[in-house]
Amino acid sequence: GRPRALPIETILEARKGIVLINAGHGNHELDVEGIITHSVGFDQIADNVTAYNLENGRRVVLLAEGHPLNIVMNAGSPEPILLHFAALGLAMGWLMSTDLDNGVHIIPTAVEQDAARLALRALGQNAQ
Repeated sequence: GRPRALPIETILEARKGIVLINAGHGNHELDVEGIITHSVGFDQIADNVTAYNLENGRRVVLLAEGHPLNIVMNAGSPEPILLHFAALGLAMGWLMSTDLDNGVHIIPTAVEQDAARLALRALGQNAQ
């Protein structure tokens, strides 16, 4: 929930064509204003999918205008919310048990897979 957790400076250095998805709980984690400011144009690819052409030549695809995707795209289905909460809980557990320097860190794949298994189990699915 930290404002500008992913600032425009980092976005400008990202790989060309990166897809940005907000899985937070507010629309301020991604620097959408910075993306728009540094954009020389955009393409509305589909509902809730906008590709911005940045002034440095990179292209950034932003989903749901930077709003939390699980809320915008939910359409009444519990799966995204269950996965979101499972991922948040496990990620917090990993963060609390890991000594990290300041900066952006990638959550290990094993943590994401555990979150998916928990969400599927909560839905009564047999996840391995």
